[in-house]
Amino acid sequence: MQKSIETGTLDGGGALVLLPKSVSFVGGGSVASGADVEKLLKTIADLGKDIPNFPQLKLNSGSLGDMKLSRLTAPIPERQADARELLGDNLEIIVAIGPKSVIVCGGKEADALLKKVVDQSAQQRNKAVSPLELKVSLLPILKFYKSVDDNPIVNALLGTLERSGNDRLMLSNEAAPRSSTTRLEIQEGVIKAIGEGVKAAMARMNRG
Repeated sequence: MQKSIETGTLDGGGALVLLPKSVSFVGGGSVASGADVEKLLKTIADLGKDIPNFPQLKLNSGSLGDMKLSRLTAPIPERQADARELLGDNLEIIVAIGPKSVIVCGGKEADALLKKVVDQSAQQRNKAVSPLELKVSLLPILKFYKSVDDNPIVNALLGTLERSGNDRLMLSNEAAPRSSTTRLEIQEGVIKAIGEGVKAAMARMNRG
């Protein structure tokens, strides 16, 4: 971490992907030396050999482009039925290490999500990006919630968004030589959904 900080560059990103009864996540960025990260993983694997029930860590289990893949597998106890439904019987975490970058990916769709991130990164390598960009899509979040809990208020929000679309909340930053501008955009569908949610909540309270 110290070497990466000393490069004077901070470049990274992440995503949480929610699908009906499925959770996947990915995060990563630039590092000073991918080889140092590999050494750290090997140290963790060696330490884990003497720890009972330590998650299985398989080093150099494959490759994707110029990135070496290592895979950590941790069984999820049967008593944690909700977690197993969302993540699978095992929590799978993939660590992809390139010469100057690291990506950590996990969840039910970890392999597909990692490939998508690496492919998009390669295609957009020279694309200009803002110092900060955050995008939240409300519709997939509500569909995920409905898959685990049939809530009338959520159903009302979901119906509104499916009809109107425009379900994003976006935060971005633009830098200039002597200024910085931050912009928050809430799309129309989100505002309508909030209104419908308040109405549904009030109606439920009046009935209750």
